[in-house]
Amino acid sequence: SELVAARDIQRALYEEDAKDRVEIFQPYNTAIDTVIDSLQNQKAEECLAYRRLPFASIVGSNGHKAALVPEEYPKSELEFNIVDGLLGKTYLPSPVTVGSTTFDGIYYKGFAIPTVDEDGEITLQPWMEGELCRDSDDSLVATAMSSDELEKEAYAVVNGIKNIGFTFVRYNDSVFVQSNAMDSRWLVPDILNSKHGSVITDNFASDKQGSWIIRSDTSADTELNDKACVKYGDKVFLQDENSKKFLGVDACGIRLLNLNLNQGD
Repeated sequence: SELVAARDIQRALYEEDAKDRVEIFQPYNTAIDTVIDSLQNQKAEECLAYRRLPFASIVGSNGHKAALVPEEYPKSELEFNIVDGLLGKTYLPSPVTVGSTTFDGIYYKGFAIPTVDEDGEITLQPWMEGELCRDSDDSLVATAMSSDELEKEAYAVVNGIKNIGFTFVRYNDSVFVQSNAMDSRWLVPDILNSKHGSVITDNFASDKQGSWIIRSDTSADTELNDKACVKYGDKVFLQDENSKKFLGVDACGIRLLNLNLNQGD
């Protein structure tokens, strides 16, 4: 079934690390077992009981009222939501609580498991892989492979805390760009040809040479997506942290330019 396939995928992701396997995967696995057991015990028995009925009862002949066909699973909204959570399709609107932190103006998408709250109601709790996005523009706040990491990363972004152990890059972060073809070769401005804005790959990079700011736009002094996460497929610009010029292309090739148009992505 779809649930079994989803469990196999998640097991492969979390089984190598013993801590992740016990603390993250096993509660998820237990939740899936509960749903599957319900299907096998309750629904299977309903179907078998229906099949044992006389033909006249099934079709409603000879004055008999036709027997009700067993309903599909999931049936209720809660059952649908539980299955969606185990498949990684949960949507939890703002305000959303991850761990012990409640985030206003932010919603959650990803995996979730059912839990019982203090009022005895069954609710969905963010679990395993998921992401938090802003209501205002759907921009990504944080993404992680566990709810603990997601809570920590999102708390840091919302409160402007740096160096909390991020596993992703945000707009306005400073980065160093390394060549994928050659080890220890970094993209840096060519200081010998600085007036031409040339760039080279060098075997040394530092805050004074080769530090680039991730930007989403070149037309403003401030970053409109400040603190938002950079996602795969985003169009980005690299701004030299020292000269504040952007890496771009013109008739002279790839070099640092004073861009005011989107010509450097």
